[in-house]
Amino acid sequence: MTHFHDATIKKALIEIAPEESQSIEASSFGEITGSIEESIKHDLALLKASPLIKKTTLLLGMKYDIETGVLTVVETSGAEGTQAASL
Repeated sequence: MTHFHDATIKKALIEIAPEESQSIEASSFGEITGSIEESIKHDLALLKASPLIKKTTLLLGMKYDIETGVLTVVETSGAEGTQAASL
């Protein structure tokens, strides 16, 4: 799996800008702590709950396998009666 952890990002940023260490330490950079699928479902729930996204908008949560090139639908939400295009 290829993703960064908050601690690694914070360490690198503090090396670049030590005077900003307090604000860097207080920041979160979107670390994925569970599975990719859980992260995608969480992101879709945030989008679905947003008042800025129409309830009729079709939301697709997808993951891309960098080893095989396979794109997989994890979850869909919204647009009742609308089908996602096959990939």
